[in-house]
Amino acid sequence: MELFAKPIFLLCLIPALALLLFILWLGGRLVRRYQRALFGTSALSQLTAHLHPVSVWKNILLVLCVCFLFVALAGPQWGIEVTEAQGSFAQTVIAVDVSASMRAQDVKPTRLENAKRMLQMLVTRLREDRLGIIAFTSKAFIQCPITTDTDALNYKIPGGMLSNLIAQLRAQNAMDKFEEVLIETPRVREDLGYPPLVTPMSQMVGVQAVTNVLQGERYKLIGKEVKSYLRGEYGKAPGKVNAELKAKALGDEKEVQGRFADTLEPAIEKAKAELGDKAESIEDVLSYIAFPQQAEAYFEAREEARSKRVKYTVTKCED
Repeated sequence: MELFAKPIFLLCLIPALALLLFILWLGGRLVRRYQRALFGTSALSQLTAHLHPVSVWKNILLVLCVCFLFVALAGPQWGIEVTEAQGSFAQTVIAVDVSASMRAQDVKPTRLENAKRMLQMLVTRLREDRLGIIAFTSKAFIQCPITTDTDALNYKIPGGMLSNLIAQLRAQNAMDKFEEVLIETPRVREDLGYPPLVTPMSQMVGVQAVTNVLQGERYKLIGKEVKSYLRGEYGKAPGKVNAELKAKALGDEKEVQGRFADTLEPAIEKAKAELGDKAESIEDVLSYIAFPQQAEAYFEAREEARSKRVKYTVTKCED
């Protein structure tokens, strides 16, 4: 960024100062000539002796004002200049075979593991490009949509989940553990049987990964929701769950057989009975079931607002 937007005015400053100084010098000579002719030399010296310092400072200030004026016209500028840069990048979609043939061990440890390593190397080399991954067997499906977030590809962590991990580590003043958490997160997901990293599973996996790293020991503390997941309250895991982790988390507690929802007592009628006249619609009942404290506070505020409402009518009076 240039220091001045219009530097031409700085070039004009030099002749302007020269002209100003010439005018001041010439004007001073003419004034003194007429004063001497009017008062005489001796009388003029006595009358203007105390005015000479004031006149000098007046001229100095006038010169400085002209300098500042031209500097202002030149447009001084500083800070950051935002410019539009044009670059070239590619949009690349990588297709990966994940069929049963990729489990063959003719390339150690398996074809699929080697494909993963090569894919990770490719992603690292193409960090400036937009990448996407499609996995296919008999059918193709999108494993990762086109993105510039290579960390999401390398660590198999969605972008939204990455921001949550950063927030957790900053809250614990442990951002130096970020790389360890990124490595631990896919390991936790593998132990849990590869659940999809969407809410609430993404939070559960992320929190457990952060806990493992900060505790310095894997699964020293196991979150309540993770235990519920291992117990079967969130349904059947997509993949194989780590048997040692499940035994450590559940102990003597039995897993849920069948659908967990079948073990819950009907809540709608119970909630209607508890609310009574407070519930005016099925939405009120569902709000109470999901968020009982907040719903009750809302119902009370709604009733209080109605009690303070005044109704009146205006009628025309005949004279």
